[in-house]
Amino acid sequence: MSEKMSDYHAHYNPISEQYQTNYAHSKETAELIRKKNPFSCLENVAYLTALFHDAGKYSDVWQSYFEKRIKSTDASSGGKIDHATAGGQLMDELLPLSSLSQMVQLAIYSHHGLQDCISPEDGRFIYEKRKKKAFSLPVDECRTRFYSEFNKNQLEELCRNAQYEIRNLNGNISKKMEEWNLPDLYGNRDFFLGLYERLLMSLLIDADRRNTEDFMSGGDICAFQAEKEGEILWLACAENIEKKIASFSDKRGINQYRSEISDVCRNVSTNSVRRYRLTVPTGAGKTLSSLRFAVNHAIHFHKKRIIYAAPFHSIVDQNADEIREALGMPDIVLEHHCNVVMENEGEQARYDRITEDWSSPVVVTTAVQFLNTLFSGKTASVRRMHSLCDSIIIMDEVQALPVRIIELFNMAMNFLSEFAGATVVLCTATQPLLEELPRNRLLPSQYMVPLSARYEEKFRRTQLVDDTALAAGGMRIETAAHYVMEKAQKYESVLFIANTKACARKLFEMVSELSGEEFAVQHLSTSMCPAHRKDVLNRVNQCLLSKKRQICISTQMVEAGVNLSFRCVIRSLAGLDSVIQAAGRCNRHREAAMGYVFLVKMHEEAENLSHLKDIRLAQQASLPVLTQFSRHPESLEGSLDSAKAVNMYFQYYYAGCQKEMCYPVTVKGVSTSLVNLLSANPDFCRYGKNGPILKQAFQTAGELFEMIDDGGKTPLVVPYRKNVQMQLDELENRYLPLEQKKQILRELQMDTVSVSETERRKIENGIREIWGGNVLVLDERFYNKNTGVVTEPAPLPDLFM
Repeated sequence: MSEKMSDYHAHYNPISEQYQTNYAHSKETAELIRKKNPFSCLENVAYLTALFHDAGKYSDVWQSYFEKRIKSTDASSGGKIDHATAGGQLMDELLPLSSLSQMVQLAIYSHHGLQDCISPEDGRFIYEKRKKKAFSLPVDECRTRFYSEFNKNQLEELCRNAQYEIRNLNGNISKKMEEWNLPDLYGNRDFFLGLYERLLMSLLIDADRRNTEDFMSGGDICAFQAEKEGEILWLACAENIEKKIASFSDKRGINQYRSEISDVCRNVSTNSVRRYRLTVPTGAGKTLSSLRFAVNHAIHFHKKRIIYAAPFHSIVDQNADEIREALGMPDIVLEHHCNVVMENEGEQARYDRITEDWSSPVVVTTAVQFLNTLFSGKTASVRRMHSLCDSIIIMDEVQALPVRIIELFNMAMNFLSEFAGATVVLCTATQPLLEELPRNRLLPSQYMVPLSARYEEKFRRTQLVDDTALAAGGMRIETAAHYVMEKAQKYESVLFIANTKACARKLFEMVSELSGEEFAVQHLSTSMCPAHRKDVLNRVNQCLLSKKRQICISTQMVEAGVNLSFRCVIRSLAGLDSVIQAAGRCNRHREAAMGYVFLVKMHEEAENLSHLKDIRLAQQASLPVLTQFSRHPESLEGSLDSAKAVNMYFQYYYAGCQKEMCYPVTVKGVSTSLVNLLSANPDFCRYGKNGPILKQAFQTAGELFEMIDDGGKTPLVVPYRKNVQMQLDELENRYLPLEQKKQILRELQMDTVSVSETERRKIENGIREIWGGNVLVLDERFYNKNTGVVTEPAPLPDLFM
């Protein structure tokens, strides 16, 4: 049917004064899905989903609501009108309660917000609820008008083809499960089917939003990378990387081994292996080596995208620049995390648009953003998921992933590599034993670079020394401060890494008092806003470059990815993986023949870990390794950072936290887990084998999922930079356009600190609201120029200006 003949509208562009018909929107969304869909097994399923998704907009009720919204000056006026239920019901009429119908219905019902298949609230099936709701909706009217514009015979043919796809999809999952033999060893059928459903949601949400955005912006500005263009792009990137490597003039000593490792990574890029481990010592150049592998692998296997994810902003910031420089094409690299702020509204709008679907050939992001794409309940996160398919995924510092998400992570990597065409590369100097768990383990992976004691020895720049027994019960702050000063006198540049912000702050204050003017004493923690931390890191680097005597007291925020090199590092007892990462900040560039890393134990009064269960478990797992090394060092190859020592640590660590790995939660008073909620949902599903094919509680699990447990933290704008107050005043200007205010908020992220509920209660008197309560601002008396947020206000003469 011609678009001009339709009287039913989906969108209105007030600038061009043009209407988009519902027929045009549905058809264009379907065509957009066809272009973006990486799966032949979902081609007709996804196309059908798009055609039916807005069928509810054919009703008079919705069209009247739509016209009122156009004429209203208040965009938020009036309640929402359900336009999803009708499309799901029309789909179900064609193939009642079939697997195809269930998958299409759920994607339609979820395209403006995820839904639970089986509700933990009452155990009811979403399809039952929607069928009941449909009795009060004008479904008959929608049906008549929908089929006046869409040919029912053609839709029935699409359904037959789509049913064939669903049968194949289920068959592929069953075949894999049979190959793996043991149930739940690498995941389960329901979890994998749930990820296929999430992909269907991702395709619909992205195509629906993108078509709407294109219509409202007046043109299709969505770029699709043809396979040939992609290959040309990767060839250019590979050429630039080879030029970069050739420019390294010094091929002697340690650079010889970096070059060897990099060459091995390039050479294995033509192998059809789906999962790799890149385990090389700190300083071996794994970022460039893994990138070299990825680009050449993309050429050989026609991959669409390279996604690099790391757990810390500091690593992402640093490596994004390295990746851009190595590829020689900075415009193709999207750096996506909350601290990225563009210089003007136009650039910000373009940036926001690319981050919505990760359409860039290279994406550099945080592990938080990456895992939100797989598990968060926000549609903005779900939207990006299809971009993970047919890609190369590099997970850096994989050992830093929180314990509670390990099983979810393993199963998601298994799905992406076995079913979604992705190649997964896990990078770290301390590989966790993800392939040896009793259930939901990672599928076997291959070492990209064979383990070699030769590399361990050649890259050895530090010696780990166990001083945990120096003080009975652990060091108090005063003892630790004198210990730090003793090491500073000997080594001249010392980094101390504490497990808590309170310990770091108290130790900094005591060391500053003891040091006087003898040493430059710096402090780093997340109590400081990003702009403040950046300034301190610059000062630290300047001191290191000028060989000025220096002491830095920090939390574990500097542990990985920060390019600092101290003569001596002192680490408060933690997991052995954290200790080895901390050692990467010592003698990083071989300034000395050997650097020294001392492990100490803090007294519980100096370092309260009662609320930090993961760190306590990691400490407990490290103790047997330290004991074994003190008695039989040869059994651990004579070094605390050997592969045997790391394996022993992870065996104890995983044994101690096995029950935590499935992301345990309590829902409606019932103990369950995110693994269960995203699988067969056994704690809430009252249906037997004849129940729904999809049982997952996507909405509930998505709302509960957090990679980093923020404990209900509150963001506060702090008065660090001089222009902060001026920006806050602009937010209060009621005549300033909303887009400009959003830009100011993005810029203020560099002056924002997140505080816990406990911290907030202590500083409540120093917090004020602006812009109608949308922004909370901290009084300058509660922000210290050295340590950031403090709970005791400064006396008036000492205010930080």
